[in-house]
Amino acid sequence: MRVIGGIAGSRKVKMDNSLTIRPISDRVKQSLFEILKYDIVASVFLDLFAGSGSVGLEALSRGAKEAVFVDKNEKCTRLIRANLKTLDFISAEVINADASRALDVFSRQNRKFLLIFLDPPYEMGLIKNILKKLETSDILLENGVVIVKRHKKEVIETAFTLVKERFYGDTVLSFFKRPAK
Repeated sequence: MRVIGGIAGSRKVKMDNSLTIRPISDRVKQSLFEILKYDIVASVFLDLFAGSGSVGLEALSRGAKEAVFVDKNEKCTRLIRANLKTLDFISAEVINADASRALDVFSRQNRKFLLIFLDPPYEMGLIKNILKKLETSDILLENGVVIVKRHKKEVIETAFTLVKERFYGDTVLSFFKRPAK
């Protein structure tokens, strides 16, 4: 695994092959950050279901002010911490917790994010539950974006407005904003 662009571009980071995660492909990651290039700088980035942390690490490399990584697998959070240390990224927080519970805590703490990236295990209903929680919370900034990485067969029902969608084989990136008032 490697960071593609930004200050840590081309640097390799550790990957634990014993983890049962689907790392984002370089092609999809490159496309994602090409789309976000004007929003990423100085943003606060939330990487839910972070897995290897590849997306949040890329966000930090490309100028995010802070990245928060959430994953309930302790091996994943240890790997993310090790990679943050390897890359000398200090403006990050790694949380070993269920994504839904983490959102509750962020809401109580009045934390705000400009970019929220969701990459849950496919076809388990997690996208629907997390989007519903985000719809009713105030952690997404008014001009914020929720990005969902999903399998093309997964259908998303949400009150958020779909603003962009990109297809890469079986993988889809869907970009959502709050509906206009």
